[in-house]
Amino acid sequence: EAMRALVYRSKVACASRRIRHTVVATGCHRSACAAFECQTSMMGAGAPRPWASLGPLSRAAITAHCRSFVSCSCTLQNAPTVSTSESPQSYVLTTRDEDTIASIVTGASAGAVAIIRISGTDAIQVASRVFRPGGKFKFNWRPESHRVYYGTAVNGDEEVQDEVLLMCMASPRSYTCEDVIELHCHGGGVCARRVLQSCIEAGARPARPGEFTLRAFLNGRLDLS
Repeated sequence: EAMRALVYRSKVACASRRIRHTVVATGCHRSACAAFECQTSMMGAGAPRPWASLGPLSRAAITAHCRSFVSCSCTLQNAPTVSTSESPQSYVLTTRDEDTIASIVTGASAGAVAIIRISGTDAIQVASRVFRPGGKFKFNWRPESHRVYYGTAVNGDEEVQDEVLLMCMASPRSYTCEDVIELHCHGGGVCARRVLQSCIEAGARPARPGEFTLRAFLNGRLDLS
């Protein structure tokens, strides 16, 4: 039952992305809904389903992918709302309202390096509370995407937990399509656990088993094939 729910949610996301492209190309809600009625034929057997026949959860999933694109003068009851607050190139995530999560992703075995991954909307903010570039505090510091930084990881009392390398992968160019931070610590377990605890104290929560991959799936990075 859980797998069927995941498959359905993935198909909704795929249909939504096609609708989003229609909104950008035509600037029209009505065209988006027409595209939806065509695309939903792939979500199950039978004829395409009209927008109004969807349940509230499905409509919310569609609307999440159609938000923040272009506006138009036409109106359609229960159609996805569109705003000009963001650019048409914005990537709207299915998991954008979920918690920011963190975990040690190198497993329990001992090694030279341990990696802590942080993923979510607030990943960069969490990292900025824990990481000190070059071992020094920098006001309003923000990492650039796909760059490596050397520094130290600290706890809430500014006590150094370990020397680390930080790698930032901004959305959507990451494994989960969310903002992702990886902290490369010394191996052995002790340092990694201390840095992970600092991340949790800074606002992340421990990731559940398989949750990074689940988010990658829900955001369209992976599929079941």
